Amino acid sequence: MRRIALASHKILPIYLSQDYINTNVKIDSLIKAYGECDIPNREKYEFDELTSNFDELKKLEKSAELDYNPGINELIEVRIKQLNYTLKDMAEDQMEGGRKEVMRSQRAMETVNLFTSMEVYALIILALIVQVLILYKPKKKTFVSG
Repeated sequence: MRRIALASHKILPIYLSQDYINTNVKIDSLIKAYGECDIPNREKYEFDELTSNFDELKKLEKSAELDYNPGINELIEVRIKQLNYTLKDMAEDQMEGGRKEVMRSQRAMETVNLFTSMEVYALIILALIVQVLILYKPKKKTFVSG
């Protein structure tokens, strides 16, 4: 990992020297936007884990900014790895949910196509019946009186 030297001769990781506060604000807004969505129960645990890990990461970054020591760098890296794993798990859950929705919509489309075909055949049969009724001329019966 690259490091840069600060004016006070402390070594600070490159990601802490950059504008991580703005990055955290962007990530916070994305987490809040996702939190406002309807989160399924299977993803709720992972989302809670993501928010707690991110809050812990922000605290670690803040303490590293105030008083940097080499051990905090490892803690930050561990927290970032945990965030990555949680995001990966959430992405897999989203993909699985998407697959289920696609399967459900395909079944619905097949059902709609079946009913549409049945309606077409029913209309054809009704049209034939109406046409036979219109074109059929019954024979006139003659009555003999007598």
